[in-house]
Amino acid sequence: MVLWKKILKQFLLENYDLLKETNWMIMGSMATALQGCNIIPNDMDIIMKNKKDVYLLAKLMDKYAINESNEEAVHYNDNWKSTKKNPTLEDEYDKTKDCWTFGRWFMEAYKIECASIIPPEDYLCNKKESDGIWEGGPEIWKYKKYVNFDNYIIPVVPLEVQLETNLSRNYQDRVDKIIDLFNTYSFDKELLIYSLSKKNKEKIRTYCLI
Repeated sequence: MVLWKKILKQFLLENYDLLKETNWMIMGSMATALQGCNIIPNDMDIIMKNKKDVYLLAKLMDKYAINESNEEAVHYNDNWKSTKKNPTLEDEYDKTKDCWTFGRWFMEAYKIECASIIPPEDYLCNKKESDGIWEGGPEIWKYKKYVNFDNYIIPVVPLEVQLETNLSRNYQDRVDKIIDLFNTYSFDKELLIYSLSKKNKEKIRTYCLI
């Protein structure tokens, strides 16, 4: 079994039953792979609707938290890891910006990250239809999709929304593979149109998807 599937299977074996009590989704490259795209995800990204659910996962992942002091890394950076003493990082609440509650662990050197993101207070009021859908934003929860993996039913961010993310980040290889999948099977055209920013709609029109 390839590494990412092995790690996901172990993660679900240890945490799935309690995760059913939370509002969570797999996002990022692992969600893309779980929906049939031929890519190899290098990590597992989990988005949770409420920060209390991040606290719960941090308790479940305690055996993967490190013992070393991490006090000097009080803000998110690439080197920060969840510790026994400080299992999560949490931004001080500020109604004008995104506020994160975040955890990061390694299972057999494979990175697992989890976050809950509270958007600015006026996010939805200021959002325009031409902005598209942000994969980590508050709108995403009503578009949650479920896939089957090794007899587990897993919530994921749908490919229609992920296409916007990958276009915005110029991940052309992933864009091509998602579009190939849409052309081979099917997709939610209405969701795709709503998910795409005005700029990325113009790009996708060249593929004759919308």
